[in-house]
Amino acid sequence: KLNHILIIYFIILLTFFNYDVYYLFYFTSLLIMLLITTAYYKKYIKEEYPGKKLILFSFSVISLGQLAYIFISLNKYVYVIAEIMQGVGYLLLLITFITILFHHGRKKNKA
Repeated sequence: KLNHILIIYFIILLTFFNYDVYYLFYFTSLLIMLLITTAYYKKYIKEEYPGKKLILFSFSVISLGQLAYIFISLNKYVYVIAEIMQGVGYLLLLITFITILFHHGRKKNKA
């Protein structure tokens, strides 16, 4: 319940303040990603299997990318690094998704 309230608050905050203060947008996105990463970490600890490990790693990389976005005003290369981190994180999520679809499809066809 608290997570839902925080996410709604962050979405409203992002909607009103994202034009003037870009780092506030990235900071809020980082907090949301940390909530998601923490939730997956708790699920991973409860029941470990390789798919959850890759999802946890993916969300961690995306969170680090959001952290890097906060510092893009310091150096123009930080933006490139943040974009690469985001791309790698989302690519890992895509690989996990395809692996689960392929693995689930093979199990379904065998049954």
